[in-house]
Amino acid sequence: MNAFFFGLGFSSQAALTHLRTGSQTVNISGSVRTQNKADLLTEQGVDAHVFDGTAPGPTLGPSLRKASHVIFSIAPDEAGDPALIHHRADLDAAPDLNWLCYYSTVGVYGDFGGNWIDETAPLVPRNERSDRRVLAEQAWRDYARERGVPLAILRLAGIYGPGRSTFDKLADGTARRVVKPGQVFNRIHGAGRRGAARRHLQPRR
Repeated sequence: MNAFFFGLGFSSQAALTHLRTGSQTVNISGSVRTQNKADLLTEQGVDAHVFDGTAPGPTLGPSLRKASHVIFSIAPDEAGDPALIHHRADLDAAPDLNWLCYYSTVGVYGDFGGNWIDETAPLVPRNERSDRRVLAEQAWRDYARERGVPLAILRLAGIYGPGRSTFDKLADGTARRVVKPGQVFNRIHGAGRRGAARRHLQPRR
């Protein structure tokens, strides 16, 4: 497996760690926004490239063209998905490409008034950021269909864990108290770079 991650952030690095603990050999490549982050990942054995989303990554093309599995974890902007805008030609030129994965958000569902929903619920986003996600999801569906490869869309909820907990928010003054009796929220517990993510549904207090 040759896996390429667009956006080696918290979620992607958790997936990277999980892949490396598997039995098969996995070659990991991916992008980050700064050279400093790329250097740190290179020291960990990752084929890391700089791509800030505003222009093609100057070095990542050859690695992307070797990819069999590509994961997209970059938020779209007003122009669309940066990876599709700047590196579609490299994806087109990847002969062994056989799987795509897009990290989206539960924000695409909008507000259902506290009702339970699943992936069959209609998408009614309530802000511009979520609108962009809906458009990006469709753009990747269209691309996957054109290429004839499967696409997994993972709609992630808020992630908490080391450095991301309510206690951290209390400490830095950004915590909020939301009082809505009976409401639940969807959160993913990221147990750090070496731990597995766990999904929880809990009452919001």
